[in-house]
Amino acid sequence: MKLLLNASSKTSTQKVTTKAKKRSRYLPCYQYGYTKIQSKSKQYQRSITEASRKHGVNENLIKSVITAESCFKIRARSHKGARGLMQLMPATARRFGVRNSYSSHQNIGAGTRYLRWLLDRYKGNMHFALAGYNAGEGKVDRYGGIPPYKETREYVRRVMGVYKTLHGKKEVSAYGSSTAQPKTVGGLKKTRADYQRIWKQQQNKRKTASQSTQPLSERRCLEAVPNHLSYQTRLKRSGHGGRIWRRYYNLQTGENLSHVMRKTGVHINTIKRMNHLTPQSTVSAGQQLLVWECRA
Repeated sequence: MKLLLNASSKTSTQKVTTKAKKRSRYLPCYQYGYTKIQSKSKQYQRSITEASRKHGVNENLIKSVITAESCFKIRARSHKGARGLMQLMPATARRFGVRNSYSSHQNIGAGTRYLRWLLDRYKGNMHFALAGYNAGEGKVDRYGGIPPYKETREYVRRVMGVYKTLHGKKEVSAYGSSTAQPKTVGGLKKTRADYQRIWKQQQNKRKTASQSTQPLSERRCLEAVPNHLSYQTRLKRSGHGGRIWRRYYNLQTGENLSHVMRKTGVHINTIKRMNHLTPQSTVSAGQQLLVWECRA
């Protein structure tokens, strides 16, 4: 009887140790190495390449977003309702003409198009574009940079980590191909001019990194507003010195929040939150709804 108990206890402890080993070996998708990420993206490579060429977005940036969003799971769905490889929200899918969010080709095409739109909006700033992809461009405009949300900041860090993994030690660009650091010709020793050039490059990198965290200026607030909102909404400035820029949509007869969402591209939940609307609130013709905000 004692032998049987000892044998059963040994098997149970072995099972526990194997489970613990499996848990310890688990790595989240954004920590995968170069080879594993490329192998997981292989079946979608054709759609990624086509979207990259069509919209002018770096292939590795597309793969990095997919890695952080869904880990290349085509049927992925979040608790907020985002679907597919690039986790498109229903409003974003409708905005870019997607009929089936679980179609890899449609999902990658719309997600890449949205990325390009965000990159153009923020003048090629990848950190701002990724923050807008995660939290919405309205939040980036409101806070003048990456919003102070733990989830959004972690998301940007993860995507940029995967992006650097795919690029190796090369300089990265959201639009074009990567370019390597300058090397000395013929293996000769670096001269003083070489060190000065490298020092200037490092200073420029630090300067651009510091600028990415600075708030939007008044000029950038003017440039950040989408073109379709310029003629559909009315601008109001408030706050000390008029540093808060807001755009309001004037509700027409027979319109509701769904009509406003389709016209402005702002999600209905964002409209409710910005205007402090509750489920019991009602809207009427002539009411002004806040749809965009920027703090200069």
